[in-house]
Amino acid sequence: MTNQSPTADKSGLKVQSNDGRTKVLLIWHVTTQGKKGETPNQMLTLAGDDEGQRVPAWVEVA
Repeated sequence: MTNQSPTADKSGLKVQSNDGRTKVLLIWHVTTQGKKGETPNQMLTLAGDDEGQRVPAWVEVA
């Protein structure tokens, strides 16, 4: 398993919102492998600020 912490400006879409805050939207394609060999795919949407703090409410409006 890889544990990486990319910076927001290298891994997501960075925008300035109407409230003056910088928002970062990430969409990750994740493939896992189960015990029986199954390989489900998922698309995960994450949002956060430019300080690296997650803000789940922003995913709802993205």
